[in-house]
Amino acid sequence: MALRQIGMIVPRLRAAGRDAAEPVALITEATTPRQRVIVTTLAEAEQAAAVIPRDVPTLIIVGPVVALRTLITAWHDASPMTCEPTSQRATA
Repeated sequence: MALRQIGMIVPRLRAAGRDAAEPVALITEATTPRQRVIVTTLAEAEQAAAVIPRDVPTLIIVGPVVALRTLITAWHDASPMTCEPTSQRATA
């Protein structure tokens, strides 16, 4: 739903004072194996969204929280109950 409204969302955020360089993440089909993340800026969000089919469920995340993506990805890839990245896990 939000993806269909991005042409209205971006100008309103800009009019409310949000910086054009503010990070934006467009997350399609979140939590599924088909999940895709596009990281862009508020100034380029409409162009980035144009490549996503309008019927695909999409989350729009705006602001500094987008920078946490690398931390969250590292945590997600860590072994259960550890903070060790999968690339450093011992294998049998």
